[in-house]
Amino acid sequence: MATAVRQRDWDRKRMEADLSQIAVEEGARLRQRREAIELSIEDLAERVNVDSSWIRDVESGRTAGDVRMSQWLSLVWATREPWPDDRKNRSHKKVGYVGSSLAGAEDIVRQWLKDP
Repeated sequence: MATAVRQRDWDRKRMEADLSQIAVEEGARLRQRREAIELSIEDLAERVNVDSSWIRDVESGRTAGDVRMSQWLSLVWATREPWPDDRKNRSHKKVGYVGSSLAGAEDIVRQWLKDP
């Protein structure tokens, strides 16, 4: 019985470590997108209507695991040029995406741009 409890604890710690690493990688990916278009943290925060400290926390990985898909989508649109983005000129589509990640949001935006 004690072995099963230790195994569950180890599995939980491993899963938490994996999720933490994913959050750090997502944050770094967002930073790369932002820097690729020479956008400051403050400018990105203004584009998505959040406080710049929120962007810093996401980019550091501290809160990237808590970002909702709608927020990732806004961040993807905000880190594309030209700005403002052309979402308003596109029909709104529903997407069948489960999960919440920057990569998933990038895929959705790519699909929206491909199929006007």
